[in-house]
Amino acid sequence: MRVLGGLFCAGASLCAGMAMAQDKAENACEAGGRNGMVATVACPAGLDEDAWKAAGVAACGEELPCGAWIWEDAALLPEDVPARHDELSEAQITTAVAIWVAENQQLILIGREAKAQ
Repeated sequence: MRVLGGLFCAGASLCAGMAMAQDKAENACEAGGRNGMVATVACPAGLDEDAWKAAGVAACGEELPCGAWIWEDAALLPEDVPARHDELSEAQITTAVAIWVAENQQLILIGREAKAQ
């Protein structure tokens, strides 16, 4: 078992897949900013959940607590990153595709992705 970007993985193929997703996300996604426990990230449309996880891990780093909100359109990121999650507008929350919760290493799908399932 090894640690990759704050995540534990076991087995060469799993670690290789996570490393590729992390590289893809880090090269494709842009951090919007961080304030308190909130980080924002813009990723291009079409990335998978592993890439979103990797982008969230990169945005949060080692600082806890942290929730990284992920959008597929950089224009939707808040201009001023709020210090708390409840300070995001309803429109910002519903247009995000996911949030990475660093404390428990969980990706929560929101917006249209969650409704499609």
